Amino acid sequence: MTNDKLGLLLITLTSCLVGYQLVLPRIMLAQNQPLPWSELYQTDSSSDNTTEPPARGRTGGSRGPVCPISPAYNPLAIPLVWSNRPLFMWRVKDGEQIGKFELWHHVTQDVVWSKPVSSSETTLLYDGEALQPGERYYWVLFTENSVPLYRLAFQMVDRQTRDRISSDLMTIEAQLQEEGASAEAIAYAKAEYFATRQMWADVLQQAYSVENPSMALTDFLQITRQQFCSG
Repeated sequence: MTNDKLGLLLITLTSCLVGYQLVLPRIMLAQNQPLPWSELYQTDSSSDNTTEPPARGRTGGSRGPVCPISPAYNPLAIPLVWSNRPLFMWRVKDGEQIGKFELWHHVTQDVVWSKPVSSSETTLLYDGEALQPGERYYWVLFTENSVPLYRLAFQMVDRQTRDRISSDLMTIEAQLQEEGASAEAIAYAKAEYFATRQMWADVLQQAYSVENPSMALTDFLQITRQQFCSG
């Protein structure tokens, strides 16, 4: 390798590390302070802009019998998902009865996964075979009489993107573990990573992965339901 190429490689690696280090001071400070979960809805990869997840008036999700939360409806684009065992969240209107959840392959319409659910259930973690990179799926809720009530498409990221994100998350986790960060702080850092990419299903999956959530995280999850399904 020439000196010029070696220098360029070192600059690139240093830039990546600096980019990650920008996150660490806030996380480490948060060990003695509440983690700023609510600020994820103002996170963007550009310092000059703020962004928000889908909400009332843009998704239309709360107008029908089902309000999808994760993955959520977006009128501008099919939501992208990194996790190959995603988290599904929704709310149903009072009095609406549901009895089954299914996952369909977009092209074949084959049922990939099926679970009985009750009207009181609003969260479901997929535990079937890993979903395939680049594939599109539907998640479908049925009434107690097996009548389809709601269907929503989502897209898995392609293999190259998935591998890159996986590598990034491993780097973030390793650095924070070395600094002695808590499990919730690590989950927050990963959630922030996804928030900058507008991948809200993965943001929420990281939030729900925390076994003993802080009050700040509990409040964030409550705000999320209001944000997506108010009205």
